[in-house]
Amino acid sequence: MADRRGGRGDRGGGRGDRGGGRGGRGGGGRGSYDDGGRGRGGYRGSYDDGPRGGRGSGFGDRGRGGSRGGGGGRGRGGPPAVYTRADGQQPTYDAKAKAVEDAYTNRDKIGMPDLSKLAVTDRFPFRPAFGAKGTPITVWANYFALNPPAKLQIERYNILVDDQEIKTQKRKRLQLAKLVLEEIPGYAQKKYQIATDYADNLISVGKIPELDKKTVEIKYKEDDEDEPKERAKSYKITFEHVASYDIDDVLSFLNSIDIRSYPSRQDIIGALNIILKQYAKSSDNHLVLGAKTYPKNSEPYPLEGGLVGLKGFFSSVRFASSRILVNVKTASGSFYNPDLVSNVMAQYRARNLSRLEKFLKGVKVTLTHIPPKKKGGKEYPRIKTIWGFARKSDGYKDAHRPHLKRGGGPSLSFQDNQVRSNDVYGAGPVEVEFFLSKNTDSSGPPAPKAGGGKGKKGKGGGGGQDAGADDEGSYISVFDHFKSNNKRVLKDTRLPVLNVGSAERPVYMPAEVCKIVEGQRSISTLTGDQTSQMISFAAVKPHVNADAIVQASPAVLGVGNSQNPWLNAFKIRIPADLIAIPARVLPAPEVLYAQNRSKSITDGGWNMANIKVSQAGSLRSWKPIFLQIKGTKFPFGSEVGMQALNGFQQGLRSLGMNVEPLSTKPSLMQLAHFDDEKFDSDVKSLFDEGGKFKYYIFFLPFKNTILYERIKYWADVKFGVQCTCVVATNLLDGRSGNLKEEFKLLQYWANVGLKINVKCGGRNQSMDAKKLPLIGDDKTMIVGIDVTHPSPGSADNAPSVSAMVANVDRHLGQYPAIVRIQAKRKDEMVADLDEMLQTRLKLWLKLGKHNEYPENILIFRDGVSEGQYHLVLQHELPLLRDACRKLYPADKQKQGLPRFFVAICGKRHNTRFMPAKLENADGGSNCKAGTVVDRGITEARNWEFYLQAHKCLQGSAISAHFFIVHDEVFSDKAVVSKLNKPGYSVSDIVEEMCHHLAYLYPRATKAVSLCPPAKLADRVCERARAYLRDYYDPSGTSQTTSQTSGNTHNTLGNQGELVKVHDNIKDTMFYI
Repeated sequence: MADRRGGRGDRGGGRGDRGGGRGGRGGGGRGSYDDGGRGRGGYRGSYDDGPRGGRGSGFGDRGRGGSRGGGGGRGRGGPPAVYTRADGQQPTYDAKAKAVEDAYTNRDKIGMPDLSKLAVTDRFPFRPAFGAKGTPITVWANYFALNPPAKLQIERYNILVDDQEIKTQKRKRLQLAKLVLEEIPGYAQKKYQIATDYADNLISVGKIPELDKKTVEIKYKEDDEDEPKERAKSYKITFEHVASYDIDDVLSFLNSIDIRSYPSRQDIIGALNIILKQYAKSSDNHLVLGAKTYPKNSEPYPLEGGLVGLKGFFSSVRFASSRILVNVKTASGSFYNPDLVSNVMAQYRARNLSRLEKFLKGVKVTLTHIPPKKKGGKEYPRIKTIWGFARKSDGYKDAHRPHLKRGGGPSLSFQDNQVRSNDVYGAGPVEVEFFLSKNTDSSGPPAPKAGGGKGKKGKGGGGGQDAGADDEGSYISVFDHFKSNNKRVLKDTRLPVLNVGSAERPVYMPAEVCKIVEGQRSISTLTGDQTSQMISFAAVKPHVNADAIVQASPAVLGVGNSQNPWLNAFKIRIPADLIAIPARVLPAPEVLYAQNRSKSITDGGWNMANIKVSQAGSLRSWKPIFLQIKGTKFPFGSEVGMQALNGFQQGLRSLGMNVEPLSTKPSLMQLAHFDDEKFDSDVKSLFDEGGKFKYYIFFLPFKNTILYERIKYWADVKFGVQCTCVVATNLLDGRSGNLKEEFKLLQYWANVGLKINVKCGGRNQSMDAKKLPLIGDDKTMIVGIDVTHPSPGSADNAPSVSAMVANVDRHLGQYPAIVRIQAKRKDEMVADLDEMLQTRLKLWLKLGKHNEYPENILIFRDGVSEGQYHLVLQHELPLLRDACRKLYPADKQKQGLPRFFVAICGKRHNTRFMPAKLENADGGSNCKAGTVVDRGITEARNWEFYLQAHKCLQGSAISAHFFIVHDEVFSDKAVVSKLNKPGYSVSDIVEEMCHHLAYLYPRATKAVSLCPPAKLADRVCERARAYLRDYYDPSGTSQTTSQTSGNTHNTLGNQGELVKVHDNIKDTMFYI
């Protein structure tokens, strides 16, 4: 309910609320769009703010179950509201959890050792204390309590299969697991006492003695088969008992202040997650994808390009002080529209045929012209998987290969320069002919007779007899086959024919008889528009999310009072009640500008009215260029363009910047279309070969990722010039089509100017040294590290990329960056940290004008999953130390310098906080900026906390999570004593430091959600992805083959050249 007065781990395991390793980041952004967050997608230039409104859809957006406020949770409208329990019970913090945390705080009084004196080797630093500064409040957290019975003993068995290949065949592996469950002695009676992940693990209540070491032989069959096929493969499967877990022992540990780590922690969490997921996995009404469960009856939200959005719930078990919790959060995902492929093709609106094929490849479809098979009261439709489009090279072992007359229907405007000239594909049903043997049963789908196999002919298996064994027959087109044998005249002969077999054994189907099977998650990169639509779909206010979690999740997850036979058999209770925990709101710091003028801060933000930047840069030798794509018209004419340029210069000068008068007239340049092979050379021609201009301002006609990324590549890597891209339509009033009114336009240019000032070496804002005492002494370097990986659909040789940024002085206004190609693809640990840190240390001396290297190095590491925290200590910290050993004088090293502090930080977790009282909510119904949580959902012994430094613009705020894995700085009492912070614990000092840093993000006039060094490293990774577009989105442009095929650019060294920023700008913030 809402009160309005006055108006994301390991499979089945892990900590649950933390995201996995850094996945690829496409236009859809990394992480999810779930319940809010601004998200990332589309553009990352000077126009990358996400949408600020939009409506919700599906459950959880309409204030169901009596939600009474906050504008129904849609967009930004309505007065603030908070969640309240249906029974009116006030939020109360769990007494047991409080007692354990208080005991940890008072450990020195009860004989616990001084944690600062304990050696930290393979163990993370212990929490020095709980934070106490700030205004105390109570918040709701999206967790349910998991209450096990006394003396619960659960057993884990491994499911071992004698065939290693099946491990990569997920659907087949799941089916095999279903078959083998029936072989468990007495399974019908024990069904609800057994849970499985349908892969490698089986969990039971108590031991099943006859199961251990039991081997069964299973002949594979599908659900719609009464008996296995004659040639069905047999598998030997062995059950092996591997562990017993005493849950009472786990709870005893969580209720203690024992400083040791609990053995088998992740395995136990994994076992509990398997039990939790069994309800949904056993239901035909739910779709379970990892930790997320989607009800199949949820209302789809239409997206562009043949996709729909669905809502469901994330759930995962985690440990906390004194208790076991279940993290539950609303989840959103993009799925293929379960429509005819012909309709989805029209929705996709492809100009590039290979992009369309890539989009559809691997999608499962139902053949609508063949009646489904019926068995046991269920219908089993004929399902196939799209291999691709019909190609001339199909059936290459067949004596009677298919005939393709041509490829790409001209009416569809398909353009594709990436297909080999000798492999025509994309032809329609009239142009595709296959050989139909006289012996073929023509009632099935058209399957060319392929050699080398003995499968059943003509029944859709792509089977046939050996080539040359039967030459009786004739060629027939797919169109004529359906007309004569299925009495069906295909409607649209322009659409590409689908191959639902394989390249060797093709099976051809027209798109209009194939319907996409529901519930298939799309892994394709979302466009900017799709990303905006997903954010609008997912973004609902906190109290609405809370209502959905409490009222809708029980039926989906099988918790609360729902009849879940598995939880009942294990005697586990999970009441559908959110937990209340303590939090604090830290006060905002003072942000300074020129002449030490400060700005008043409201809700974590401020404006730049009548204020100038702390240190102004100079814009010299600059050139404006208006861009027009062939076949389109620029949004406004030359007169309006000059007015815009005048406003641009005025906006920058209002910040205090020195703007050199234009030395050249602005020009309108026309570029070839993105799919045209001339496009990239046209982009290159925008830049002056002679180096006359040092800064370019590009006015783009509309948002387009391809154009933006190619501009950045040529500017940053090849020409070594700074540039800023502006979308011309952002300068116009949406209603009149004229330029925005002067005040709004000046404000817009001032925001653009903040980025330009930093690129020109300036500094926008600063903070009094007393607010950052450790950093203000000018002896501390702050480093941000991040890694990005290829996303699904990237080229096979697409590399992972690592990035590092570091400040050059105490003002924290400049963070030059370095980019490196990772030696191992998708390796989360950064390989070249020693070299990367050395370059940053040298810039500390050069640009920061220091005589000595920093005494303290604070590392903020983004993109690490909880299961990999220890790898940072094992692999990365030694490399960082090696870098310092090579540079620091011997006497400094003898003094123990530099001291390292390493914190893992990120927002890819699933924990959300909601204010419990209206006075603690901001205008968007979120917790107020500065909210920090370190109790209630954490373990007392671990040094971690959540910080929501920012004001969320829409939806539900996502706090940054900090987990300290190494500390030599704040554990040094001499260092802490110099900070002169009486009354502050070490935890208070670190939490306040991270909060204050959030106000020093160079391109913003507000606190940001993630610690600036980590956020900046993330931006560098995004920029590197732009340079490597042809690897990360190989069918996106006509230049793909120039970099991803052949041997020209496939070595690490050559790929490294693609991300090597030009010497002219490499020591600047070119990426901002």
